[in-house]
Amino acid sequence: MTNDPKSGVRVLVAEHIPSFNRGESAIMHGLDKALRATRLNVAQLTVLSTDFDADRSAYGSFARVVDWRVSTSWKKTLSVLSMYLCGAIYQISERLAKLLFRGEFWGSFFDADLILVGHDSNLAGTRMLPWFLAVCRFARVTGKPIAIPAASIKGCGLTKRGLRHLLDNVDVVTLRDRGSEDFCSHLKLKNDRVFLTADLAFLMDAAPKDRGWAILEQLGLPTHCPLIGVTVCTDSGAFTHAFELYDEGRPRTHPAKLALHTSLLAQALDMIVDQLDAAIVFVPHCTGSDDYPTADDRKNAASVKAAMRRSERAFLLDGEYTGPELKAVLGRMAIVLGERMHSVVNALAMRVPALCISTASDTRTGIIRDMFGIDDFVYDIRDLKAGTLVRALTSIWHSREAYRRLLEEKLPEIEGASLRTGRLIVEHCLQEDAVSLAGS
Repeated sequence: MTNDPKSGVRVLVAEHIPSFNRGESAIMHGLDKALRATRLNVAQLTVLSTDFDADRSAYGSFARVVDWRVSTSWKKTLSVLSMYLCGAIYQISERLAKLLFRGEFWGSFFDADLILVGHDSNLAGTRMLPWFLAVCRFARVTGKPIAIPAASIKGCGLTKRGLRHLLDNVDVVTLRDRGSEDFCSHLKLKNDRVFLTADLAFLMDAAPKDRGWAILEQLGLPTHCPLIGVTVCTDSGAFTHAFELYDEGRPRTHPAKLALHTSLLAQALDMIVDQLDAAIVFVPHCTGSDDYPTADDRKNAASVKAAMRRSERAFLLDGEYTGPELKAVLGRMAIVLGERMHSVVNALAMRVPALCISTASDTRTGIIRDMFGIDDFVYDIRDLKAGTLVRALTSIWHSREAYRRLLEEKLPEIEGASLRTGRLIVEHCLQEDAVSLAGS
C-alpha cells in the first residue's frame, strides 16, 4: 500500500450492505466500530449501494454511500465483466484505465487503500461469488490489500473451486462461525491467514433506553405484563426448509407453506399469551425495498396477527426505525422469538434471552450455538409445530434469569472477538507501524 495510514486510510466495502435489513445494518455499524477501535485513522469508509437513498439516510453519518444500481442479472454480469476489463487495462496503463473508467463508482475503487468483500452470508451461495472474484482480481492487479470480514462461508461443486481461489488470494479472512471454519479447513487453503472471530452485529450500539420505551409507548401496550418480541420472516434460506421433517401433511407449494406457517405461529403466540399473560410485540427487522418487496416483515407479522385468536394482545411496529432503535426496542423485551437471525443476535447482545427459528443447514446458527455453547436458543423450522415451539419458548422463559447471567458472562468475550476482526484486518493489510495490531 502506497498511501500512508497516518494521513487517513480510505476503506471500500465493495458490495451492498442493505440498510432495509436491520441485521445487515447492524453489521455495517459493527464493521465501522471494529475498524475505528484499532485506532486506525479511517479517512473515509465507503459502501456500494443498490438502494442509494435509504442507505445514504442510514449510513450517511459515518460512511460515504456510492450508487451501484445492478438489480438485474444482466447489469450484474456487466459489472463483473467491466471489473475484469478495468483490471486488464490497468495492467497495461494505469492512466488509461482511469481515463476510461470514470465517475464516483470507479473512483471509489481507484482511491481505496483497503477493499473489503464477503460480509454476512454473501459467500454462502453463488450469487455474489463472480463479483467478488472480479474485485479480488482488481485488487491484486492494482496492489490494493483486500480482506473478508466476519463471514459465513459454504459451497459445493464449482462454487468450492471459486471460493478456494478467492480465499487463497485475499490478504486475510475472518469468520463468524465454526461451520465456516470447518468448511475452510476442508478446502485445504494455501492461505494460512484464516481466523475465527465473531459476528460484527454484536458491536452495534443501541439507541438510548428511553428511545426504546418511547417507540413502544406509541403502541398503547397493556401495563404490568411481560413483552414477547417476535420477528416473522418468510423470505430467508431457512424458510425454504420449513416442514421438511413432516411425515404427513407437508405443504408442497409455497402458498400452502406460507398459510401453514402463519397458522402455526398464530396458534403458538395465542398459547404464549394465555400461559404467560403476555403481550406480543412484532418487531419487523426487514422492511424491504423496491427490488425486494417480499422482504417486508411487517406484511408477514400483520398476517400472523390477523390469524391470532388473542390479537388484542398483539402489537405491530409498522414504522421505519433504524437498527440502533430496534436494538433498543428488543432490549425492552422479556424474551424474543426470531425468524431473522440478527433480531436474535441483537436481542442477545442486549442480554435478552431469545429463540431463533432456523435449520441446521444454516451455518449462521453457529453464531449463537458456538458463541454461547448451548443449543436451547435454536429451534428447527423443518419440524415446526405450535406445541413444540411453545415448549421451547416457555423453557427459555422459565430459565430466563439464568440465561441473562450467562449472557452477561459471555458477551464481553464475544464482543472482544468481534473487535478482533478489525485488528486482524489492520495487521495483515496495512502498515504495522501506523496502528495498534491484533493481539494488543
